[in-house]
Amino acid sequence: MDASKRGTGLARQLVDLAGTRARALGFDILELKTRVELVENHAAFARLGFVKTGEAAHPGYDRPTSIIMQKRLG
Repeated sequence: MDASKRGTGLARQLVDLAGTRARALGFDILELKTRVELVENHAAFARLGFVKTGEAAHPGYDRPTSIIMQKRLG
């Protein structure tokens, strides 16, 4: 994201919109994957209510390359 947009609440608005749409479709959890190396993203998603629930590896890798995060919708 453009540095000038950081802190403006855009990510929260997008996650809230995704949550509203997911609830309308009958889902009660949002799930995402983010690369292991992108620790700033892990923290940003945690601030938005996501928690780490697992790890995954891209084909051909013998180590985790991404983490799975979920957010329960209230």
